[in-house]
Amino acid sequence: GITQSTWALLEKSTDPERNSKFLAQIARTLKTTPEWLRFGIGDPEQRIDVAIMKVETPNGVEAWQMIFALEGIEDGELKANPNKSMTIPPWFAAHFKFDPVSTMLYELGDNASAPDRPKGSLVLIDTGQTTIQDADLYCVHINNTLTLRRIFKELDDSIRIACDNPAKNIFPDRMVPPGVALPFKIIGKVVAKLDG
Repeated sequence: GITQSTWALLEKSTDPERNSKFLAQIARTLKTTPEWLRFGIGDPEQRIDVAIMKVETPNGVEAWQMIFALEGIEDGELKANPNKSMTIPPWFAAHFKFDPVSTMLYELGDNASAPDRPKGSLVLIDTGQTTIQDADLYCVHINNTLTLRRIFKELDDSIRIACDNPAKNIFPDRMVPPGVALPFKIIGKVVAKLDG
C-alpha cells in the first residue's frame, strides 16, 4: 500500500506523466480506471485494460470490446499497453470461443512460431485459458521473455514443450517429466491469429 501523505502528493501533483503512471498502476491493482480514481467518471468496476465502445451498425448499436496489447510482465503482473489496442465486434469472441475481458493482443517478439506466425505477427491471447489442452498453442513467460509454445501431454504423463518453427536446432523441443513443475508460466491460450 501507500501512505496517506503519498496519496495526497499524487492528488496535488501537476506532473501529468508521473500522475498517469502512478494512477494507472493503482487503478490496475484496484481493478478500476484512472478516470474513476481521479474524477469519479465512468464505471468503478471497469478494468483499466478493458473498454467498451458503442458502435452503430446496420443492426443497431452494439457494444464492441476494446482489447489492449500485452506489453510484458512487471512485478509478476501482466502489463497492458493502453496505446496499442484493437476493437472487436460481439460475434468475434463467440466465433473464436474466448472471453474478451480476459483477452489481450500480443505482437510476437521472436520466430519460435514461424513460418506460420513469424516475428511481428499479431495474435489474441486469452489469459483466462491457462489449463493445458493437448497440442494447443500458448503464450508463456520463459527465461524472462514472452513467447509462444505448443504444449503436448504425452502418454507417460510427461509434457512436451514445442516451437512450431521447424528449425529444431535453434528451437528444440523440451520434455518435462511427470510430476515436475513447468519451467515457465502459462500466460494464456492463443485464440486467434490476426494477420499473415
